[in-house]
Amino acid sequence: MLRRKTMSTLIKSLILLFIINCLIVAKNKREFVSPDKKTRIIVFNFSDKDIVLESRIHVLNRKGIVLFDTSFASNDHEHGLGVIQAEWTADSKYFVFGMTSSGGHQPWHVFTFTYSSSTNDLISIDKTVEIVTSRFKLFPPDSLEAIGFTDNLKHAAKFGVRLSTLIHKSQ
Repeated sequence: MLRRKTMSTLIKSLILLFIINCLIVAKNKREFVSPDKKTRIIVFNFSDKDIVLESRIHVLNRKGIVLFDTSFASNDHEHGLGVIQAEWTADSKYFVFGMTSSGGHQPWHVFTFTYSSSTNDLISIDKTVEIVTSRFKLFPPDSLEAIGFTDNLKHAAKFGVRLSTLIHKSQ
């Protein structure tokens, strides 16, 4: 009788540990399905105490084949980037995400990128348009609006850009 009770308690404990582990993994993994359901982005976050430190991005097609994969992690976990905002454009052509530095460097800077599903390429908004200092807003079909620095980091102003125009600038 005692053995059965001990075994039952052990099984319940193992199930509880399994559920907790699944929740931790699920918390560190976010999935973004494009509006047309053709592409899925998985953002793996490496975090500490509920603070996203660094991230890895997987882009998969409908069949689950990896189309693009990149990591923003650093060896010391102080020089990487972590995703703090992410969303698809309404036309499913661009996945936009903003990131923060894992080491707290440049806390004013929201490193902003867009993944183009047509070119399977990553484009830095900071390098092709302006250095982004705020969270972005998206407007249909593929417009981004944010606040960024102009004039050699002297003035911050709201700017807007059609993401489709960036394809040619980045190549």
